[in-house]
Amino acid sequence: MMTKIVQYAKLVFFMVALLMTQRVCGQYTMTVKTSPTSGGLVIGYVDQGAFVNVLGPNVKYKMSTLECSVGLLPSLKLKKDQSPIKNSFVTPSLGVGLTFKRKRMIFQLPLYYKSKTATVNGRWDLGFGLGYSF
Repeated sequence: MMTKIVQYAKLVFFMVALLMTQRVCGQYTMTVKTSPTSGGLVIGYVDQGAFVNVLGPNVKYKMSTLECSVGLLPSLKLKKDQSPIKNSFVTPSLGVGLTFKRKRMIFQLPLYYKSKTATVNGRWDLGFGLGYSF
């Protein structure tokens, strides 16, 4: 679990450094703003299952052709339960993560929390997704 968090922190640090480098070089104009929704649909993979989400409330860093945002991701997780007492195939979930948008294409790195049960400790799962911006 800790290695996933460290990897995610390294990725965030790299993206921030990249954004700051572009800002210092003066090649791009960068703006920061908040948004209640971004009008995009993403499909991806996390924890041996799929997810479908929309882009929820976020903070955007926008450059000329690239938009990077950090925000909440209201989602539907799709996963077949292998245990004897089964959960539903479709479950609602709220994630948090990084979203990169270029023109109409979206790439996303979400984090979802899997809660503690009687036999398994709670943990954060890192996923990835691709989508389309409307």
